[in-house]
Amino acid sequence: MLHRDAGKIVGDVNPRGTSKEYKYGTELDRDYNTSLNILERGMAGQGLLFVPFEVEPLRKLISISASSIVEVGSPLPCDSWGYFTYI
Repeated sequence: MLHRDAGKIVGDVNPRGTSKEYKYGTELDRDYNTSLNILERGMAGQGLLFVPFEVEPLRKLISISASSIVEVGSPLPCDSWGYFTYI
């Protein structure tokens, strides 16, 4: 079923089994691979062919301390001189 919202066409996609299909290689992150499968199904439902231009594994994720995150709209931490400090 198609929906129109804010000038975009939105279609329903059955995600069943998309995490088990590895069309783009087993070196891809499972969630990334699944998103490509869902996109392909959605486009096929519109009669469009999905041909990925360049599919590559996601970059290695690194862990950082939650205390180093500053949310949008939050004041930045300053030292006693009024200069921004970085954690």
